[in-house]
Amino acid sequence: MMKKHQIDSAAPRNFRDAIDMFLGKGTPSPDIGLAGFLAEHAGVDRNASIASIGPVPSTEALTLNSLVSREAAYVLLGSGTLADSRGFAAELTNEIEASGFEVKVQFADLTMAGRWPQLLNAITKTSIGILGVDAHWASSEPRFWASLDQFMKDGKSLTYIRRMFDFQNSQASFSLIRSMPAHWEQNVVVATPTSIWFAHEAENAARVREILRQSGIFPEDVTRSDDEHAEGPVVIRGERSLERVDRTGRFPRAVLFTNDRHRVEIEFKSGWSMPEVDGCWTDSKESVMQARMPPSMLSSPTTVKVSGNAWVGPHKSQIVELGLGNEPSEWIEKEFTDSQQIRTFTLDSGKLKDISGGLELRIRVRNPGSPSEYGEPDKRLLGFKCRAISLFA
Repeated sequence: MMKKHQIDSAAPRNFRDAIDMFLGKGTPSPDIGLAGFLAEHAGVDRNASIASIGPVPSTEALTLNSLVSREAAYVLLGSGTLADSRGFAAELTNEIEASGFEVKVQFADLTMAGRWPQLLNAITKTSIGILGVDAHWASSEPRFWASLDQFMKDGKSLTYIRRMFDFQNSQASFSLIRSMPAHWEQNVVVATPTSIWFAHEAENAARVREILRQSGIFPEDVTRSDDEHAEGPVVIRGERSLERVDRTGRFPRAVLFTNDRHRVEIEFKSGWSMPEVDGCWTDSKESVMQARMPPSMLSSPTTVKVSGNAWVGPHKSQIVELGLGNEPSEWIEKEFTDSQQIRTFTLDSGKLKDISGGLELRIRVRNPGSPSEYGEPDKRLLGFKCRAISLFA
């Protein structure tokens, strides 16, 4: 049984809370991150359910239960003995309730032979937005790909196969990979170190790949030509997407980093030093940056979050103010007492009339300082190091 947590009954429980409770800090969980992002931004019905077939890690089940809306369900189609399935169901339900979350999980039995196609046919009639399948279980199903192919044609789900590249059980993995129909290659959206994601048709797969690439959240670790890049799957390595989920449980649509590898959307207009590996320092009391909207932002962002740290001299504090637009109607102020402290400014962009030319970000620093005042060779007038700009749809 997992460790119990003290619950504040007044605090609402959401996807962010589940991440903090059930996943260790820095734990790579690309399937959970992808499920959360794609459920919000890839055209999946927000009230659609999520389903898992075969063995599923309890941390994944606990977290995905929190992701679906109150109108939907997290459907678990188990495997193994009936007694094992019932035991897992009871333990999972108890853990969800003990942690203060609403139980949205529903269970079905897969222990009977030939049950899998029948259940697929049944859940096709419900709104399943994302379906996860265990590869080791799938390799034992002789008509797995044919049944899944029919399910994908009948529905609009995104499907991922976890442990697809888990070669500790190489016989199961190789068997499943060899049996995959050739035409499924064009439907591949994402490949992670252990899983592979599919869309229901090639056109939709291309659209989802583009959304992921423009998000800035899921880094790729491959080098391709432009044509190969556009047509090939997103290959994710070392992603830390769950760090981008805000306190309300939402993923940003796109994150624009301001480091030395920043994208063309970022223009440092005035009052900035050269970008560094982890961000860019202001070099003036007032600085201006412009961020053009990536194509995946189909409408203006409702909220803009800016993260960074400030220059703080010994035994001092620093005041930083951020505003949006040429003449900000509102300035958000934060005090920094530690140079290593990273804080996030939340700005309401709904009041801006037109950002077709770009989102203008203005920064005011109360008391910028220079490291040279403390014997360092750096003579820049440092104030705020902007690290990332998150755009919420």
